[in-house]
Amino acid sequence: MIMMVEWLSVCVCYFLIGLYIKYVPGNIFVNTTFSSLSEAASNILTFIFLNKFGPRKTLFLLYAISTFTSILLVMAETFDLLLIVPFLVLGSRFGVAAAFSAVYMVNVKIFPTEYQGTIFGICNLIGRFSTIFAPFVAEMPSPTPLIVFAGLCGLSSLTALKLQEKKE
Repeated sequence: MIMMVEWLSVCVCYFLIGLYIKYVPGNIFVNTTFSSLSEAASNILTFIFLNKFGPRKTLFLLYAISTFTSILLVMAETFDLLLIVPFLVLGSRFGVAAAFSAVYMVNVKIFPTEYQGTIFGICNLIGRFSTIFAPFVAEMPSPTPLIVFAGLCGLSSLTALKLQEKKE
């Protein structure tokens, strides 16, 4: 059940931030460039984080980064602090892109081998069906999409603390 929440949240948030980036204040090209660079870095660092910290701490950390930076992004939009917006977009996208990569690897680490395919399929199905709502949320008036993003990431960071690795 915990992994279903993780998958639902990461799929919605991953596509939500990608769709919402066109509305983030500042230059869209700069924001998109920062977003792409952070995603590339996140894919490399996810593997390192998982090996060093394990699934629970890694997912908690990644979701916490996304939650914190998206809350700061709402504040930056509110107070017209356009100079820091690209860095906050970088943080939000980094955390959720890394979590998106991590949930694939975490399934292998926490479930017994004989159930991994079935559980992966169920979690992925729930995540992909929930993604249907991302475009609708992204088109809501600001700052609603970022609040939804922060709420889902915050919920997932707390549920990640309940994960347990499989026993060998």
